[in-house]
Amino acid sequence: MAKDVVDQLLSQGYVSRGYLGMVPTELDPLKREALGLDKKEQGIFVESVQKDTPADEGGLRASDVIVEVDGQPVSDVTDFRLRVARHKPGEKLTLTVLRKGKRVKLDFTLADRADYVTVASNGQPAVGGPEWMGIRVASLSSPQARRMEIEVDHGVLVTDVATDSPADGKLQPGDVIVRVDDGDITSISDWQEVTGRLGDTDKAVLIMFYRQGKGSSRFVAIKK
Repeated sequence: MAKDVVDQLLSQGYVSRGYLGMVPTELDPLKREALGLDKKEQGIFVESVQKDTPADEGGLRASDVIVEVDGQPVSDVTDFRLRVARHKPGEKLTLTVLRKGKRVKLDFTLADRADYVTVASNGQPAVGGPEWMGIRVASLSSPQARRMEIEVDHGVLVTDVATDSPADGKLQPGDVIVRVDDGDITSISDWQEVTGRLGDTDKAVLIMFYRQGKGSSRFVAIKK
């Protein structure tokens, strides 16, 4: 890869590397438990997928677990990034992912990072709601939300996290929750339905959220 970098610098004055458009993170024990993965299973967790990028267009989804790049096992995030960085814009890349217990192969054509910019969206209203796992939420049209510069257009606003609750230290007021377990959260009705179904589960649960309603989505696993 070093020779390729030198060649690009000499020919065009900068280094151009393939861009996928996703955020990878390591698989921690709670995520493994929530996804039902064996401790020996190697791979990385897809934290988020940016809209209209090669990752999005190729079918990669948030919460997928990438286990292979071009048919070779992936051990961690650093390994994954190095493998992707070996490809130039326009080149093909194949990922093998674990999705709901099944292996799925996905093909991508990498882009150039310079062609992509982050676009923010405006908040749309939701409705207020109850507490679950120490998390209290309100609508995106509530007074609290209107005082914030929230960029996501759906979900529920975290207004309080109880001390010593399962969510303490993992979520904070101002976060916007958009998915709990396998249920999308677009309103308080969704929040009530999904959390009501889960109840006081003793299993680890994945929550997808935006920190302070901005940037890329994140995941956290909580357990009672």
